[in-house]
Amino acid sequence: MADDSKMLHCDFCGKSNHDVRMLVGGLKANICNECVGLAWQLSKESEIRESVGRMVKRVMFPVLAIRDFFAGKPS
Repeated sequence: MADDSKMLHCDFCGKSNHDVRMLVGGLKANICNECVGLAWQLSKESEIRESVGRMVKRVMFPVLAIRDFFAGKPS
C-alpha cells in the first residue's frame, strides 16, 4: 500500500503527484504542470481573441463609415 501521507494532489484536476511531471505547492493549494499549461493556453487564446476583436473594429470602422456615407446616413 502506498504511503498516503506523501501523496499530494492537484487542487484543480485531482491528479496525484505520481501521475504528473510536476506539482507546485502553495500555501493553500497545489497545481500540476498540466493545469498550468492549460491555464497558459486559455490565457493566450483569450489574448488572441481580444487582439483580433481590436483589429476587426479598426478595419470595420472605415468600412461602415463609407457605407453610411453612400447610404446618406450621418456618422
